Amino acid sequence: MGWSLVSLCDSLEWGKLAQRTVLRTIKPIALPTVFAFVTSAREADPEASLIAYAFNWVENQVAAALKAVPLGQLAGQRILFGLHEAIATAAAGALQVGPDDLSTFAPLLGILSARHESQYSRLFRS
Repeated sequence: MGWSLVSLCDSLEWGKLAQRTVLRTIKPIALPTVFAFVTSAREADPEASLIAYAFNWVENQVAAALKAVPLGQLAGQRILFGLHEAIATAAAGALQVGPDDLSTFAPLLGILSARHESQYSRLFRS
């Protein structure tokens, strides 16, 4: 998804040429990296950008759930609609977090990810 968004940036000439050139050198490139570039290049409002990114992530999770559980498309849309306020609240809260309060320390995430790799069965290939 990151590669596709880089291609879109190039096609629509978002950001300066020198910045897009650097962006193309990052391989592989993750979606959050390019998303941050796009929001900066387009001078998007930070809160609107956070809401858009969070909604994108939630929408992908709901799509995966719809494949795993027989809910149906209408139920998926209800879930997404029901999360609008929670996403906006989370984005507003994220804007209040200062740089000194940020942390990526999550040791159990690595352990759980390793277990996922060797599970007997997986729903989706990653």
